[in-house]
Amino acid sequence: MALARSPLEIPLHPCVTAIAQSQLAALATLLQLASLSDEPDTRLLPGATAGTYRVMKTSGVVLPLADYNWANFAPLKVKVFFWIARHGNTRTRAMLHRHGILSTACCPFCNSKEDLLHLFFRCPRLGPWFAGLGAHAATSATDLAEGCASLAAAHRGLVPPVRHTLVLLTLWIIWKSRNRMVFDAQRLRPRQMFSLLASQCGLWLHRLPRCHSRQPVDTWLSALRAYFV
Repeated sequence: MALARSPLEIPLHPCVTAIAQSQLAALATLLQLASLSDEPDTRLLPGATAGTYRVMKTSGVVLPLADYNWANFAPLKVKVFFWIARHGNTRTRAMLHRHGILSTACCPFCNSKEDLLHLFFRCPRLGPWFAGLGAHAATSATDLAEGCASLAAAHRGLVPPVRHTLVLLTLWIIWKSRNRMVFDAQRLRPRQMFSLLASQCGLWLHRLPRCHSRQPVDTWLSALRAYFV
């Protein structure tokens, strides 16, 4: 009804500043372009997330890291973990400090600020870990996408779903080992991180579709075992 009347009639507080008056005038100009009809609004996205992504993909919209996030056989909780990281909402100490939950933003392993990049790629403790994985470039990543690309480069010969899974597995192990330090004051060495990775990977392989061979993953684990153990 407000759009159908002229001048614009919306129950707002009186505009007491010049800025508010100019903003209301700009809003009125934009609303004049609105076209009303009696037809129901059908501009809806599919209810399922997969359908939404499918519509966006076919329309040419680029979804950063969506293939890593969903084209894999990782458990759902890990996909959600990575989805949260993609949107910059991982509960780092920097975020918790910013919201007044922690008194410091320092990394539990060093004196640097623990933001997303530091947690997953730049912390000095991860240097030997990435060296063993053959992903040295990950330590200088400037964003999550670059870090994931560095990890994926170590698995060039694997099909995308398997490659994406191993990238998420690596980040998941970093996250779990970080939480061991935060909650249990237990610092996992690279060898212990590998043991955790091998254990998790063994479970995840049961989710591998039959159309993919597990042999490349077993070969990768054997190479890591020779390095870390």
